[in-house]
Amino acid sequence: MSVPDLETYRRRAEEFVGALDSEYYEHFSGRKPVCDTAAVYDRYPELFTREAVVELDALYQRTVEEDAKRRLAYLIAFTVDGFMGEQTKHLVDEIANTEGSTTIEVDGETIGLRQAGVVQGNEADAARRARIQGARLAATEQHLNPLLERHWRRCHDLAGELDYPNYMELYSEVKGLDYGLLRAELETGRTHQIRVHLAHIGHPVVGDAVYGPTGAMRISGAGLPWARELERRVPRQFLHAAELSFTHPRTGESMRFRSPLPPDLAPALEWARQTSGGSDA
Repeated sequence: MSVPDLETYRRRAEEFVGALDSEYYEHFSGRKPVCDTAAVYDRYPELFTREAVVELDALYQRTVEEDAKRRLAYLIAFTVDGFMGEQTKHLVDEIANTEGSTTIEVDGETIGLRQAGVVQGNEADAARRARIQGARLAATEQHLNPLLERHWRRCHDLAGELDYPNYMELYSEVKGLDYGLLRAELETGRTHQIRVHLAHIGHPVVGDAVYGPTGAMRISGAGLPWARELERRVPRQFLHAAELSFTHPRTGESMRFRSPLPPDLAPALEWARQTSGGSDA
């Protein structure tokens, strides 16, 4: 890919991002009832081919200058995302439209599945919250899970087409990230500090109905169905105190307690590792 071609690619990529963001905004805001990201991808057929990924990677390997290399790394990650999205565009639209049209019934009230998380988070009655959660899980199992399963099987196949053994290894390399569990250390005893801070930077704790009731909605592209399915499998906020240490107030002895991940969270973590191709963190 020559320099002029690279500049053309970047310009077209910027146009695509604007068009895709607009499509997502129109649909998820309720202004457009039918999500049609496939039409957006069809307007940019040259951007997200396997050949484009290979050519950009070859250019990255030949590049020496650090800033240019960094920019190319971002572009490769974008192109891989686009390749995944282009290959699954019709299925992703089907998932979005199915979710948008699905409703649940709770105590005689009809609630849109997409709005149910917000309603649940704002509900003061614990028993009603539990009923809403049960209805959400049942609707997701019936209407969305078969589509999500098809999507993730296809994504794993696509990682193989890009010569990676699985989805997680692909994204670990192109994003330059270690996809293990996030570990946070508290500096004060202030209530909710981890939850508030993570929600503020756009990465709420999975299953947090107060600070992140629409957490998966912050994700677009190929990662959205997987994030939704992970949220469905988490029975509560995925926040666990793995270690507690303090100085005993009377003896001055250093006290330390460790706790394994509880059984209500462990299955969701195991599912996440299996479906993303990861190993233990």
